[in-house]
Amino acid sequence: MTLDQLVEQIGLIPEINFSMLDHLLFAELVADLLSELGFRDIKQEWAFADKYIDIKALYPRIDPFGAEVIETWLVEVKFYHKSRADLNSIHQLAGYLSSLPEHYKGLLVTNSQLTSAARDWLASAESKGRTQIRVVDGTELKRLLLQRKDLIHKHFPKSGRGQDE
Repeated sequence: MTLDQLVEQIGLIPEINFSMLDHLLFAELVADLLSELGFRDIKQEWAFADKYIDIKALYPRIDPFGAEVIETWLVEVKFYHKSRADLNSIHQLAGYLSSLPEHYKGLLVTNSQLTSAARDWLASAESKGRTQIRVVDGTELKRLLLQRKDLIHKHFPKSGRGQDE
């Protein structure tokens, strides 16, 4: 990364202001980010039986033998104005994943940070092989967005700047 690119990224940090969003706009941001990360067939508000998931998406990858493997990811989007993602957020997604007949990968995306209790439980559950949930918290989300300034401009328009700029 050049010095100019670093300066540009630092200048974009104040534009990523999650308080400008609500839950629906935040979910749209996450769906757009997933698309840019290579996910496809992104479905928002996916339902299975009596369970609802914010996003279901497919991710193609190449296995060690050169064949394409399609992973199915269930994504819970947790938007908070003043609190942090807690153990209930992780339990809810883990419960969904364990109740489904197929193997899905879990992703929790939040604009905040996980509580320490949630981090500890998730680490324990993963070490025992009970669940596989990837968490993208607010800090990592900002880092991912800084690499995609088009998403910043689309979802966090500056006052006075049109959304199409």
